[in-house]
This record gives sequence, structure tokens and C-alpha cells, in this order.
Amino acid sequence: MSFSFHRWGDFGVAGVPPDTVEWSFDPDATYSIPDGDAAVVEEAWASLVHGDDNLHDGPSLNLRGVDDTRIHVGPTRFRDHYLRRLTVAESPRFDADQLTDDGRRQLTESVHLLSSFVAVVADGQVLLGVKPPQADRGPFLSFPGSGYLDRNHDFRDGDAEPTRAIVGRELQEELGVMADGNRVRCLGVFEDTSPESHLNPALFSVVYVDESASSVLRTARRAPDADEFTEFVFVPLTEAALDGLVELAVDGTATAAPERVPTERFDGMSHKSLLMVLLLGRREVGEEWFDRTLSEYSEIVLEPA
Repeated sequence: MSFSFHRWGDFGVAGVPPDTVEWSFDPDATYSIPDGDAAVVEEAWASLVHGDDNLHDGPSLNLRGVDDTRIHVGPTRFRDHYLRRLTVAESPRFDADQLTDDGRRQLTESVHLLSSFVAVVADGQVLLGVKPPQADRGPFLSFPGSGYLDRNHDFRDGDAEPTRAIVGRELQEELGVMADGNRVRCLGVFEDTSPESHLNPALFSVVYVDESASSVLRTARRAPDADEFTEFVFVPLTEAALDGLVELAVDGTATAAPERVPTERFDGMSHKSLLMVLLLGRREVGEEWFDRTLSEYSEIVLEPA
């Protein structure tokens, strides 16, 4: 399996405080799907959501570019992102051959739904969670507190909420944890581009909390959206543990995984999770470890800045 990533904006090894990350929303920065293709998209989406309670359309944010630490966005919908994923992956769940060449190009090249991807660190350990299986995939390992950005929650009258609040919204919903802006570092905006990945960019951030790991676990189990994960586990931020997570993601070698990781209860790691492990290692262990790891795994391709 290949793991490829596009680097929209890299905020450096240490990252930057959230109050230095600015937003520019242009409501007119839209893409246009031809009328005939739009009808195909509507019909396909209606068929997909029928009987699937996990699929919900919503007003989302489309990444347009990153200048230094300013993120440029426009409007999009989750529906378009999801059908883009099926199109790029050539999934039998959506017959993309019904689209015209222009419609297919608009869907695959213009839609970059933005999300927030967060690592929570307590007591020198990072929190991981197992996502439950869904119709198109089995259970997999990911980072709790992450999610798609939402125009209704993260923007008000075209203006962004503070980046700390944007990073912290899913954190509060999934884990019941508050994000102190002084202890958040935004690492950059990256997109997973392998066809079998989630195929959307994310603002990657690390959140350091004062609570103990055991306290975070207790709070997470009572959080409003706790059912989005079947279990949680903390893993030490050591070179050996990070090496094991990378090997687990790339090779599926469970024997190398940290002993706390429940490898028998999931069958993979999300592509963004692998990149987050690499970015955490760059920050916590050092650039030498990061560069060496990338050179050891030809399966991982991170485009240069």
C-alpha cells in the first residue's frame, strides 16, 4: 500500500500557536458541477444515504490554498467530498462513468474538504482510538478529537472562530477535553492523496493537556460523541513506540506495535494517523528521526514544501 501526502503548508518542526493561524473565507470561491452531472450526484447521494445512518450532508469548507499561516477557504458540501472519494477510489458504490469529463474533473480536482486532525498528549503519552467498522471499511486506528470543519459551527457570518476554538470543537465533543490555546501547536496543513485514503486536507495540531492520562480516559468515556470510538489507549511518545506505530501502519506488523495498542481489534491505521505519528516524531524526537523514517519507507511519499 502507498501513503502519499500533499504539503499545503508546513508550519515547521515545533509548529505555531493557534492565534497565529488566520483564515480567509470567500463565499464566491466555488466550483461548478454541470447541471446534468449535478443530477447524477444528487441521485447517487440519495441512494447512498438510504438506510445508512452514518452519512450526513452538511455545509463544509473547501481548502483553496495556504499562504504562510493564512488558510484560504471557500464553500463545499460533505456530499461532494464523499462522492469524490468514491470516484478517485473507483468504488463500485458510485458509477462515476455517468459523469461527463468536465463533471468528473470538477469533482476530483476542485473539492478539498478541510478537517481538523488532532493529537492529544497527556503525561508524555499520546491518545489513540479504534474507530468502529462501517459499510465501506473495517475498524481502524485513529486520533480522537478530529473531524471535518463545519461552516455552521466554525464560522460566523463569514468570519472564522478563533483557531483554538476550531481545533477544540471536536476535542470537546469526542473527548470532553478543553483546548487551552497556550498549549496547542498547529503543525501544518496536509492532504492524504492515496486513492484508498480519506482524500481530504486537514489542519494538523497537537494539544497538550494538564489532566493525567487516566483522567482523560475517564472523561472521554462520558463525552457526547464517545460512541465514535470503541476504545481508547495512551501510547508513550518514545522513539521505540513511534517506530512501532509506523511499522504497524505501513507493514501491518503487529509484533512491532506498542504493547498497549489493541492490534487484534482493528485492521489498519488511517493515512492521516500515520502522518500524525511522523509529525509528532519530528516534534518530539527530532528531524533526524523524521528524515530517517521517511528514507526507510519508500511507501511513504511526502511532497516537499
